[in-house]
Amino acid sequence: MKNKNNISCKWLQARKVVINPDGQVAPCCYLANTFFYNDYPYDKEEHNVFNRPLEDILENSQWFNKELPESWNSDTPFKQCVDFCAKKGKYFHKLRRIND
Repeated sequence: MKNKNNISCKWLQARKVVINPDGQVAPCCYLANTFFYNDYPYDKEEHNVFNRPLEDILENSQWFNKELPESWNSDTPFKQCVDFCAKKGKYFHKLRRIND
């Protein structure tokens, strides 16, 4: 997905998500980090495998499927998305070497 922030989500491309031990589903390890947990704008109860099936979360989540990807083209994308998945991000090139 091309966007003005040049973010290319590695986890989305790999079709992977993170499920934390508490059941919380996150789109990647960068957003699953407990340091950022309280900043998430989505309903944590609805994005938890102990409350809803994973397939239902992934197929019907407005945040995963619409709001998060649209944020990549906004003036305020998530800092983690910019740092780790934007071509000009702080860690993009370091991670790329590891993954290549």
